[in-house]
Amino acid sequence: MAVQPGFRPVDNMTRQGPGNDVEYFQIGPNATASKCLPGIRVMIDTTDNYVKEFTGTGNAIGYLSYEASPDKPKTIDTAFAVGDWAAVEMGAGKRIRGRLASGQNVTKGQPLKEVADGFLSAGTPGTDDIVADADQSVDASSAAAAIWVLTRK
Repeated sequence: MAVQPGFRPVDNMTRQGPGNDVEYFQIGPNATASKCLPGIRVMIDTTDNYVKEFTGTGNAIGYLSYEASPDKPKTIDTAFAVGDWAAVEMGAGKRIRGRLASGQNVTKGQPLKEVADGFLSAGTPGTDDIVADADQSVDASSAAAAIWVLTRK
């Protein structure tokens, strides 16, 4: 019997494993819809009922979910529209399919920080606010890519 070592990613999900820390929001009026992809980190928009892609400043609240969202996009790589109802995955200790910023090349276990447009990037503990750890090695040197992470926040 062949055994695959380590974590086996699933392509059509944003979360694997336990956890009920999901809250529902609408994609807000100030969101850039094309940037609101499942797995992107989001922040509160104009009110507590709306979210938009994390801008790089302020406080991100979690990751846009695919499978738990009432207005699920056509595919996991399709963006939500402004006004869509979306689930946001929150909390530490979850396995989430996030989005790695273009120009990054990370290895499994590497600490990650959040950057503009809700993407993740390699981070330095003690200097950066680390929000997750890479759960797989991903080379996004030429284009942004999906990456499975273990959340810290």
